[in-house]
Amino acid sequence: MFKIKKFKPIYFLIILLTLISYKIVDDMLLTPYAEVRYEHQTSLLKGETYYPFQYRVLKPAMAYALQKVIYLVVKNSPKANLYAYRTLAFFAFLFIYSCFYYFLKMFFSDLACMFGLLVPQIFIPLTINGRYLEGDFHTFLFYTIGLILMFKSKDYYLPIVFGIGVLNRDQIIFLLVFYIAYLISQKRLFSKKSYIVITLSLIAYAIGYFVLRWKFGFKYQDHITKNVTNNITYILPVLQIWAAEVFIFVILCLKSFKKSNQFFKLSFISLSVYISFFFFFGYLGELAKFLPAYLIFIPMSLEALTGESTNIKEEPFPKTI
Repeated sequence: MFKIKKFKPIYFLIILLTLISYKIVDDMLLTPYAEVRYEHQTSLLKGETYYPFQYRVLKPAMAYALQKVIYLVVKNSPKANLYAYRTLAFFAFLFIYSCFYYFLKMFFSDLACMFGLLVPQIFIPLTINGRYLEGDFHTFLFYTIGLILMFKSKDYYLPIVFGIGVLNRDQIIFLLVFYIAYLISQKRLFSKKSYIVITLSLIAYAIGYFVLRWKFGFKYQDHITKNVTNNITYILPVLQIWAAEVFIFVILCLKSFKKSNQFFKLSFISLSVYISFFFFFGYLGELAKFLPAYLIFIPMSLEALTGESTNIKEEPFPKTI
């Protein structure tokens, strides 16, 4: 006889958070800008939009494919397009919360994991300040999957994450820094396998990066000067946002720094490099692009708040899912 697996209470929380996040994104991003998003997708897939959106093809391509299926029932392209994006948003958040739970479960009890899962949901509405930023949530998912593969010793799949992730956002490349931090923590940086994985990851990233530019042309605009100017001009609003959404986590991370897993120590330090690139290549007020940092902030903050440790790994994954 087949044994019925236990449906743990935390799975209800994952479903609840998925529905809440989906509703927030639908109300703030999808429905209000349905027509604009449909036109944006059409011009992007034709190669007629501008940098950097021209190279963020993963989500529009998936939506277009799903739209074709939905169109068989809903004989209206804009409506079918909206339903496609709604479907993608729902499953994106379902995977985000599920994967993030599995990542946290490597180190913490279910109670601590439940508290950790609430944090992304709190920040989702606070990070929405653009029309097409759902891709930043996908970036968070790719980073989460990448960290899971590292800690599960399945890092030979990482090139796939880089190859697909670059079709969504160029910033997936910083996952390589986290991987190097992981290898150092495991004393495996100079192993043959590590060299191979790093090399293949860079190749996969480069292939995706240059294929997009070969397909759509090298479209470039000097955003660095504009970004630096905006970050300096609007420094007070930026500091207010970071005070509410970042600085407390930094304090908690510093409090737990000594007892943290070496990976988290090194990754936390590396975030200063991430912020430096962010300053030049983005607007610091758009914190959705900083979401991967919370994969480091939240576990280290949980250490400070719960007394549990990222060095304790009683059971990497739950036995039943």
